[in-house]
Amino acid sequence: MSQDLSRCKKESEILREEIVKHAKSLLDAPYVWNGVQPERGSHCATFGLTPYKMAGLIPKSAKLPIHHRDWMLGKDVDPNEFRDYILQFGVEISFDDRKPADLVTFMFRGIESHVGIITDVDPDWFIHQPSGCTVKFDRLLEIGSLKSIYRHKRIVELENGGC
Repeated sequence: MSQDLSRCKKESEILREEIVKHAKSLLDAPYVWNGVQPERGSHCATFGLTPYKMAGLIPKSAKLPIHHRDWMLGKDVDPNEFRDYILQFGVEISFDDRKPADLVTFMFRGIESHVGIITDVDPDWFIHQPSGCTVKFDRLLEIGSLKSIYRHKRIVELENGGC
């Protein structure tokens, strides 16, 4: 049994490395309003989930229920839809439990509306698709425009390596 746990832990580490590698492969990809093809350009939510899709942890057919255009134009959007979408693939974790490849979300205009992928925890770095900018790295606690770190989330299959 101990060998199985060791194998699962190793698989988890490999998955985390793979997700961070996929995220890095999208560095400098352009921001595209409601874009759905990250290599050609997308918004943060599509970018944030794409490495998980590439690693096979989220179905490639999964679509986001909310588009930035809707809430930016003041349309009636349930602020919980984005959070609930991310949560359906993961669980909330504490700040102290975060690891590379975990998700971090931010509040904007009272809505949990921005997501990035943690790449390092000491020091803290994450990769994300800021509005109007290319995909880039930032220090987690030094983002001027994203002052409110809201939650850290872990895709469940990462913890056990799919075991």
